[in-house]
Amino acid sequence: MDLKKDLETQRDVLKKSIRNYLRLAWACIALAVLLFVFYAFCPFFIYNLFPVNTHDYAIAIPVLLASIAGVFFVYIAFLGQRWQMLYQQQEIRDNRQEMKLSTEELKNQAKALTGQISRMDRDFINQNFFRILEQHFKTRDMLTYSNMENFNMNPDIAKPGLQKYSGEKTFIGVFRFLLDWIDNEEGWNKQLSGNQPEMFEIMHGFKWVDKNFNFKLSDLPQLKLVSQGGDYHGLNKNQIQFLFRYLLSELEFDTYIRSIINLLEYVKENSLSKYLRVIESGMGNQERVFLFYFLTTQFELRNEFDLMEWLMENDFLFSIGAKELLDPLHKSLLYPKDGELPIAYIIPQ
Repeated sequence: MDLKKDLETQRDVLKKSIRNYLRLAWACIALAVLLFVFYAFCPFFIYNLFPVNTHDYAIAIPVLLASIAGVFFVYIAFLGQRWQMLYQQQEIRDNRQEMKLSTEELKNQAKALTGQISRMDRDFINQNFFRILEQHFKTRDMLTYSNMENFNMNPDIAKPGLQKYSGEKTFIGVFRFLLDWIDNEEGWNKQLSGNQPEMFEIMHGFKWVDKNFNFKLSDLPQLKLVSQGGDYHGLNKNQIQFLFRYLLSELEFDTYIRSIINLLEYVKENSLSKYLRVIESGMGNQERVFLFYFLTTQFELRNEFDLMEWLMENDFLFSIGAKELLDPLHKSLLYPKDGELPIAYIIPQ
């Protein structure tokens, strides 16, 4: 087993120490044997050095040297254990490094697995979005609106004699109904008196808002509000909100409304703003105009301010041209000119 540089240095020191102490031990043993042999063959020389207790001295000195050699061997054995511990320490280091590499590999595998799961979750979110979108378009295509018999149908908008609108054309019928009601004597031109305002509120759930003028506003063939001169500056937000609340109360659009809000909430919650254009691309012009007014007049009443702000931040329906709306001035309901507050934020007094 190859040792690291620091452990190899310690091993070399131990090796040198073992070699030196081994030499000393063998030297002591050799000297002890030599003295014992010398005493055996030349005892007279020992008698001259130790005249008293000569035998004891002759035996004691070799034994002492042998004992010292034994101490050296014990210490050499201890150094041998330290030598072995160096290799064990290197093995521990190798195991630690291997565990570290294994941990890093596991981390990488976990990271890759997490990324794979995240991609799978994202794929599921994207796939689920398209399923919800498909279901929403099916809900939209199932919309129908019965045409009133006294409407003068515009052949450029629908075929003569058509009694029902469906799908995208439903919104054409809806706007025709709204514009007709605005100028109808039994519609917004009607003057409520007595307890009629209270009865209207009981029936519809919101208060009646007076028109406050008698001139004609609607251009049915063009599906637009007529521009007026003088002191008239268009409908205020309170009036627009009232008109669309009344419109929705006359329609059976609850399923469609729930569907579009659910779709937009799903897009917001999953940060799928890139798909807002996909949603718009599947809509006709009149549906987009309808949603524009729904967004500006109904989200406030439904406490959907967070969703409305998020949609505005991501320019949902921003591509609608001002001339496509009932009144070009209505574009500022959501997207005013630079430095101006969106009218949709202005709470009517």
